[in-house]
Amino acid sequence: MAEIVLGLGTSHSPQLSTPPEEWETGHAAKDRRDYADIFEERSQQNASWIGPELTLERWREKYAAVDRAVRTLTGTVERIQPDVVVIVGDDQREVFKDDGTPAMAVYWGDHLEVVPPDLRTVADFRRSSKWAEYWDEPTTYQCDPSLGAHIIETLVEREFDVTQFSKMPEGRQIGHAFNFACKRVLATKEIPYVPVLLNVFYGMNQPSARRCYAFGQALHDAITSWPEDKRVAVLASGGLSHTLIDEEMDRAMLAAMERKDPEGMTSWPESRFRYPKKFGFGTSETKSWIAVAGAMEQTDLSMEVVDYIPLYRASVGSGVGAAFARWV
Repeated sequence: MAEIVLGLGTSHSPQLSTPPEEWETGHAAKDRRDYADIFEERSQQNASWIGPELTLERWREKYAAVDRAVRTLTGTVERIQPDVVVIVGDDQREVFKDDGTPAMAVYWGDHLEVVPPDLRTVADFRRSSKWAEYWDEPTTYQCDPSLGAHIIETLVEREFDVTQFSKMPEGRQIGHAFNFACKRVLATKEIPYVPVLLNVFYGMNQPSARRCYAFGQALHDAITSWPEDKRVAVLASGGLSHTLIDEEMDRAMLAAMERKDPEGMTSWPESRFRYPKKFGFGTSETKSWIAVAGAMEQTDLSMEVVDYIPLYRASVGSGVGAAFARWV
C-alpha cells in the first residue's frame, strides 16, 4: 500500500514572487481601486501601526524571508524524495469557467501540458511574477492516472460528488495554484503529481471548511489504500488571508493545524473566509490547507510552521498572510 511521507503547505500569491520595488505601483495601486469604498476608513483605523510595514526596506526583508521559506520546503522535498505528489489547490477561471465549475474535481490524465503566457496579455502587476509559475519553455508534467483514478473512486465511495476529468478543456490549462507549487516548491519537472481542485474562490458552490476537512480525511484514506508501493506527498497551495490580511485568523489556523484540532480550523463562520466580497476572496484558499490538514490527521507526521509573514502592501491592510509549513 502507498504511504503518506510528507505534507506541505504554501501560499502562492503573485506578490510572493514580485520584486518589492513593484509592490507599490502594482499590487497596492490595484488595491486602492478595488477597495476604494473602504480604503480611507480602513487606512485611518490602521494609522497607528501600519506605517513601518510599508517601507521598501521592510518589504525587501519580507521578500527575502519568503524566499528562505520556499527554499526550506524545496529542500524538504529533495530530502524526502516522494514518488508522487497530490496537490490540493483552487482554480481561478483557468480550467473551469461559467460553463461549469465543480465544487471538487480530480484530474486523472497521464500528463499536463503547460505553456508560458504571452506576457503582453498579462496584467501589468502580475508580469514580473510569472517566472514563479512557468519554465522558459512549454513543459510536460507527468501525472499519475492510477492514483488519480483511485482517489476518485474512493471519494465517490465516501459520498463525495467529485468531478473527474482526464483531458483539459480546449484552450485551457492547469492554473497558477499548481504551477507555482511545481515550479517554486517542488522545483522540478520530474515528480509526477495528481491535481485536486477545490472551488474555494468563486460562486455559490464553495465547500465549507468542515466539508473540506472531511474531504481531506477521505483523501488520506484514498491515498493509503492505493495498492502501490509508493511514497506520497500531499501539498496545499494557496492562502492564507488575502487580499485583506487577517493575522488573527491566520495564526489561529496554523496553531490549530499544529495541534491537529479540527474544531479550531472548521468552526469559523463562512463570512470570515469571504469578507468583504461575497463570491470571491482569497482567504477562502485557506480551505485547501484545511483539506490537507484533514489528510494528515491520521498520520504520524507533525506539522511545523516554517514561517508566517504578513506581507502588508497598502495602508488599507491589504497584502497576503504568507504561510509555509511542512508535516514531517
